[in-house]
Amino acid sequence: MGEVRVRVARAEELDAIAKIIREEIYPEISFEEMREYQKRGYGSYLWKKSREIINEFWRSKGCTEVLIFTETEEENSRACNFYRKILETA
Repeated sequence: MGEVRVRVARAEELDAIAKIIREEIYPEISFEEMREYQKRGYGSYLWKKSREIINEFWRSKGCTEVLIFTETEEENSRACNFYRKILETA
């Protein structure tokens, strides 16, 4: 797998990103292809960076607690375990 570069999206890019995800990624990528990215730390990294940005934003607004809810389309114990691990280490 090649180099993966990550940057924080700008607010004006979010609609375009959502459209790409809906129209181009989900219909194209198979479950087997998705597994190529599992267990490599990408999801954990993205969650941790997102959590840092969310916490910083809400702290600047005077909030001391932030709730993050997650949902899977069906009962998915792997996803639930991933979310539990990521969110408990906050």
